[in-house]
Amino acid sequence: MKHSILFSAVGMVAALSAAPAYAASELVQNTNTATAICQGSSGNQEKLVKRPLGIINNGDVPTLVSCSFTTSKTDPQNRIVEYFGAFFSNETARMATVTCTGVQGLEGESNNVYETQSVGVLPHGRPGTPTTGYIFFGRSSTSDPLLYQNVAMSCQLPPGVSINDTYVGFYLDDAT
Repeated sequence: MKHSILFSAVGMVAALSAAPAYAASELVQNTNTATAICQGSSGNQEKLVKRPLGIINNGDVPTLVSCSFTTSKTDPQNRIVEYFGAFFSNETARMATVTCTGVQGLEGESNNVYETQSVGVLPHGRPGTPTTGYIFFGRSSTSDPLLYQNVAMSCQLPPGVSINDTYVGFYLDDAT
């Protein structure tokens, strides 16, 4: 099995290197656990527990966690981000609500974009559904690109809720 995968990979590399190169803007995605890119606000660190697959609020009150996503700047107008967000899980016996504010921009800029979303997170660690367990910020239409490559979010985590895997999708021009 390992040999067939290796030979397939070698064949694909050979085919790609023989093909002509075309410059194109491609959608790529950075994926991380919250442990890699998120942290609690000052004063609530002791209630947050960083685990390999996420950060859980082990306290008795909601706590704020902020995440900053990594992209690459290739568009001179900074219009490259397609979406960013995270998945959540809930270890309690009741449905929980997570509220996050997505931020696009730079400190001190007057035209930064702020958007707030809330989502229910199913109890007992059950995975999310199409309407529960995750929040993503993105473009409202293809003609309305996000304004900056700098994107972040802050989320209010209820007790027993964790922020898990995080995603940012952005365009990368392979000609630059």
